[in-house]
Amino acid sequence: VDTALVTCSGTAALMLALRVAQQRQPRRDVVVVPAFTCPLVAIAVHALGLHLRIADLAHGSLDFDRDSLHAQLDDRALAVVPTHLGGRVVDVAAVNRLVAGTGITVIEDAAQSLGATIDGRSIGLVGDVGFFSLAAGKGLSTYEGGVAIARDPSWLEAMQALQDALPEQSAFERRRCAELIGYTLLYRPLTLRWVYGS
Repeated sequence: VDTALVTCSGTAALMLALRVAQQRQPRRDVVVVPAFTCPLVAIAVHALGLHLRIADLAHGSLDFDRDSLHAQLDDRALAVVPTHLGGRVVDVAAVNRLVAGTGITVIEDAAQSLGATIDGRSIGLVGDVGFFSLAAGKGLSTYEGGVAIARDPSWLEAMQALQDALPEQSAFERRRCAELIGYTLLYRPLTLRWVYGS
């Protein structure tokens, strides 16, 4: 991609994308997510004062069930969040076709699938915005962090402006740095016993 936005977490990237969607569609307040997703997605939606709707998955798949998703879409729907889990890619193009012309934003949750591709192209670029996580336990980790990408550069510019306007939290930053140093020192087979016990 030409440009990406680095955030403190994948969850923060999702929240920024939802805020930009709200700016563009202020009368909408519903976010539709798959029935099987990371709990941080629901927490992010709630933290922004938005409403969560759940759509079933297709049988034997991580894709949305088309009828279930369609039933959740109305004039309050702000965004749909198709989720690539554990490197398994879902059909975001099908979601795009379903919401075409409705003003609903498609935000790809690729937090667990950095490096996955569709037809040789990175996931995260089929919807309006995509985000990845670099947290501990992910395929590529810096212990914390996130990345957002978008087809339209104006999305990332708007997200960057929101991020730049956030107040600095130096006490939180110092504590988080100490935690990350602890991860670095203790997240090893020999020292995990000290952290978790025998």
